[in-house]
Amino acid sequence: MGLTGMRLTAFRGGAMKIYSCYTPSHEMLYREYFLPSLPVQFEDHSTRFEIVGSGDFGAPDFLRSIEAKIGLVLDSIAANAGQAIIWSDVDIVYFGDPLPIIAGLLTDQDIDIWFQKEHVGGSDDVNAGLILMRCNAAVEQLFRDALAMMRSTPGLNDQDAINRLIRKQAAGKWAYLPLQFAARSQGWPPATDIVAYHANCTVGADGVGQKLRQFAELNRVRRFGATYWRMHSRISRLLAKIKARL
Repeated sequence: MGLTGMRLTAFRGGAMKIYSCYTPSHEMLYREYFLPSLPVQFEDHSTRFEIVGSGDFGAPDFLRSIEAKIGLVLDSIAANAGQAIIWSDVDIVYFGDPLPIIAGLLTDQDIDIWFQKEHVGGSDDVNAGLILMRCNAAVEQLFRDALAMMRSTPGLNDQDAINRLIRKQAAGKWAYLPLQFAARSQGWPPATDIVAYHANCTVGADGVGQKLRQFAELNRVRRFGATYWRMHSRISRLLAKIKARL
């Protein structure tokens, strides 16, 4: 599926093109959370896949969507040769203006691609849900290699494939996005200066429902502060222990 015919602009301190894709299971996340949160400095390029299913992590429809996504990533690299773009999952919400951070990252000409960090401490894994990339031959090859690995290994997703390539030192020149691009897998609650939050780290069924609950928790943290939330969590755990003893 190509992206030809879309309005294309370069990032020169102005609009930043952000690409995403979603299925019917995730359309609410796209329309009610992701899209309204996009800063005005971002230019949305989104594609809806007609792939039916729960969208739960690792489910067959999830894996089909991921493979289709990599095809779109390759299309977007070809369409934006020599430019920088973002690829984002739609279970991400944005805050403020992240462009100064992005512009700062792009001054480092030794890096071709930046990934969200999966965990803080104890793991070097990257998260493939939020990526800043230069559209060049090295990045294109990374995604072609990831796609080939996915197709040769049933059940493998793009993030697993990319992390395997990184461990083999076959991922080119890469780096982590700053922790201001936060994810649930990095720990909770997030810092107060985040510019994005990724509702990842869902387990089992009802993945979309889990993400919605994360966004609701995030709203409470941002409204009342992390100290309030930590106190609330301690009280909740204490009440649960008391109830268990009754």
